[in-house]
Amino acid sequence: MFKYFKITLYLLAVLFFYQCAQVGALGGGKRDELPPKLINSIPTNNTTNFNANEIVLQFDEFVQVKNVSASVYINPKLKTKPEVSAEGKKVKIKLALNELEANTTYNINFGDCISDMHEGNKLKNFNYVFSTGPAIDTLSLKGIITSAFNNAISENLVVALYSKENKNDSTIYKNTPNYYTYTSANGNYVFDYLPKKEFVVVAFKDKNKNLLYDGESEEVAFSNENMALETDSVLDLKLFQELPTKNYIKKTQSPYRGYSYLVLNKKSKVSLTSLTLAKSDFVLTTTASTYDTLNIYYKGNIDTLRFIAKLEDKAVSDTIQINAPKLNKKNKKSLNVISNFNTNLPKCNFISLVFNNWIDTTKFTSKGILLYEKVDSLKQAIKTKLLWKAPNIAHLEYKYELGKEYTLKIDTGVFVTQFGNYNDSIKLNFKKQDITSFGKLTLNTLLNTKMPYIIQLINSKNKITDERYVESSLSSSNSKVSQFDYLEPDTYTVKIIFDENKNKTWDTGNYLMHIQPERVEMITKQVKIVSDWEIEEEIILKK
Repeated sequence: MFKYFKITLYLLAVLFFYQCAQVGALGGGKRDELPPKLINSIPTNNTTNFNANEIVLQFDEFVQVKNVSASVYINPKLKTKPEVSAEGKKVKIKLALNELEANTTYNINFGDCISDMHEGNKLKNFNYVFSTGPAIDTLSLKGIITSAFNNAISENLVVALYSKENKNDSTIYKNTPNYYTYTSANGNYVFDYLPKKEFVVVAFKDKNKNLLYDGESEEVAFSNENMALETDSVLDLKLFQELPTKNYIKKTQSPYRGYSYLVLNKKSKVSLTSLTLAKSDFVLTTTASTYDTLNIYYKGNIDTLRFIAKLEDKAVSDTIQINAPKLNKKNKKSLNVISNFNTNLPKCNFISLVFNNWIDTTKFTSKGILLYEKVDSLKQAIKTKLLWKAPNIAHLEYKYELGKEYTLKIDTGVFVTQFGNYNDSIKLNFKKQDITSFGKLTLNTLLNTKMPYIIQLINSKNKITDERYVESSLSSSNSKVSQFDYLEPDTYTVKIIFDENKNKTWDTGNYLMHIQPERVEMITKQVKIVSDWEIEEEIILKK
């Protein structure tokens, strides 16, 4: 019995130690989601009579700093940017002490460059503030910057403050700001710890990160009046892109023989005189008086095009040379045709056919164009007429009836270019939209000023679908009614432009001329249009 008892004790002991030796998975705690916490700083944050060339920030855990050059900035701006480095649980900042001005409050903004070592939790919007004088300045300036054209917001805009004594027209082009910050994701900006002082306020899209406004290539916003800070203040600004001061041709291109185009730096009237083609051998497809892209279709198998281009407000004409590419002789079936609809014919009585080259009308025959109308489930051939509006544009005209279904067939090779390229076969099934497929909007607007307005409807694809020009005489009522018919079912936004110069278009601003862009109101309430339904909405402009 004693022997069995000893064996049993031995087995129990082995089992006990075996269980103790089992390696189990460690029960992990909750993931650290807290950013580093500042527990001490030398000198202390918000210190006065500052006189140090190094600042040491002590945190409660190991830290790292990333993207210092883009994230860290100091206001007022110093010539030498602070040097920031991390060592264990400390962040060290070295300053150029000799650049600090007397009796001035400085604010070092770290953005989100400080984070803990292991989890990468960022310490956001951390500031270290000190004054070289006996007091800390406490004034603030804040606001929101939105697009003058459509009230959209922009983040990462530079918002710049310039001292009044440094103000001149070239300041923002040549001098970096005294104070600066950036707009947040919602378009807001904030300056804290500002002195009682008068500032010039400007914001711009700093594409090349040089803290200078580089003119028309960047968007800009500014205040016409200096901001004299006496108390905490709010200033909202409107962002816009200036028109170029000079006209010039940015680009010339010839994608294929028979077609070339010019791209201008801004919309401008331009006249072309060809040095290699007769006047009847080239045509501009647009009839608009101003354009920033000029399409040129020409006739003749020539290798080089030469034009004299005269741009408005430009004393000297430009001589342009465009080299035409070689003919593509392998793919003759390469003529592209674009129609003005997909399955529903829009509000017109013609089908527009636009070709990507000059069509040789002497080789055209209408026998290959067939138009059918669906009558009692049967297709009935109908006669139509093709009218040439330009060497590359034709209209297929017929009195299409609302709600009727049609089929258009175009045989291969009906249209042939001057170079022998021809179209592939085309089949289009379509119908003329019935009036019941559209909606109608009656817009009652109570306008706040006796001036002209442009009222636009913007669809869900951010395209202007219709607009009305509204004027008010001194004796007339400020209440106006605008009727919008034949609207596609969609959700629309109403945009109202204050047309101050009465030119029936929205005008941007100009910094040097101290001109603000024309005011725009985007109505927050959207209008939903449904088929065969009339909607009535009221808009009141109060401010």
